[in-house]
Amino acid sequence: MPKITGWERDYWQGMLPQVERLAHERNEPALAQLAKEVFAYWREERHLSESSIRNPLTNLRNQIKQLPLTEQNSYLTDSGSGSIWRSNMFASRSRSGCS
Repeated sequence: MPKITGWERDYWQGMLPQVERLAHERNEPALAQLAKEVFAYWREERHLSESSIRNPLTNLRNQIKQLPLTEQNSYLTDSGSGSIWRSNMFASRSRSGCS
């Protein structure tokens, strides 16, 4: 697994409050837009090529997976439960319930 860089950590910590707020509001369109903005930032500001985005994407997915599922950021589906921010912020992880 690639090591998270300082800029990735700082970027994630800076965007986490916005992600949490949008997840709490269950604002899936805004989360999807935020995901697009993250990719644009990586390409335009960090000058990463499509193939170079793989490591920051994996690191971001791993950061998201470490966040606890709560009633505020989760929802139930027919097949179990999911997380708004995990499904829209580049990661999907099935859980049988939320904590």
